[in-house]
Amino acid sequence: MHVNKKLRRGFSMEVEGVLLNRPDLHNIAAELGINTGDVLTKNKILTIYNTSQT
Repeated sequence: MHVNKKLRRGFSMEVEGVLLNRPDLHNIAAELGINTGDVLTKNKILTIYNTSQT
């Protein structure tokens, strides 16, 4: 772990049957009121961090 990195907390879930692209992730972030960089997807895993300062 890097010395100056903050621990990010959030949750992950597996999603199947849905193709999430960048605009979808931006919409999810907007609806949750968090930064777009706090919504990620990789290998059918959707991760949402709740570290945004809004």
